[in-house]
Amino acid sequence: MLFYDNLKKECERQGLKITPIVLECGGNKGSLSGWKKGASPNSDIVIKLSVRLNVPTDYLLFGKEETSRIIEIPKTSLTENEKELLSLFNQLPYREQLKLIGKVESMVEEILKNNL
Repeated sequence: MLFYDNLKKECERQGLKITPIVLECGGNKGSLSGWKKGASPNSDIVIKLSVRLNVPTDYLLFGKEETSRIIEIPKTSLTENEKELLSLFNQLPYREQLKLIGKVESMVEEILKNNL
């Protein structure tokens, strides 16, 4: 199945029109025409559509039904510190979230290096 077919199928399942969703995610009508003809989408638009529709990128690209929904961890399984951290993290703009993730990764790498 083509990317376009998978995207259209998911939009229909959710009761959404495909063109406004693509435009909302930064695509254009020309993209839709290309996808209908079998062109491959760029990774940025695939990720944005995946997040917007709450489906894995593999579902949009390959139509894999068995992984058609992103699994969410129930908040009850989080500690109070984790809940507080997530709450603060969600208040940050997207770019700042990415910077914070990079900083945390560096901290973890340093700790692991020092503990070896």
